[in-house]
This record gives sequence, structure tokens and C-alpha cells, in this order.
Amino acid sequence: MHTGKVLKLIDGLTKDRLSYFVRAGYVKPKKIEVDNFRFNDFSEEDVELIKRVQKLDFKSEVRRQKTLERAKKSEALDY
Repeated sequence: MHTGKVLKLIDGLTKDRLSYFVRAGYVKPKKIEVDNFRFNDFSEEDVELIKRVQKLDFKSEVRRQKTLERAKKSEALDY
């Protein structure tokens, strides 16, 4: 599955984030070469793994945001 299709399938996934997953070794898509252009060919397993990581990361981001909000509120209490 090519990059564009993966980006359409996974809500909130950016091209940069997908590139990070490849560079970091989370997924290892096959490389396809067509007319001197190289493309990533993601498997269904790659896509499912990326979906799970996105969900977990979203939850982590929500936690970070809530923690930041609580920290800002505690600043207002002025220890």
C-alpha cells in the first residue's frame, strides 16, 4: 500500500510522522522502484501497527495536555 493511501486510512497521521516510523524501524515497508523513483509499499500489518501506535500516542498527548493544564493552574495558586 503506498504512502498516500496509508495517510488517508489513518486519521491524524502526517507524512512526517509516517516517515519517522520508517526511519525509527517501527515498520519496514518494501521498497518499490518505478522509473528511478523509490516508493514504500506498506503491508496490512504495517498499517495496523501504525494505527495502534497513533491511538496510544493520542492518549499520551491527551495526558500531556491535561498535565500541562494542571501545572498551569497550580502556578496560579502561587505556592
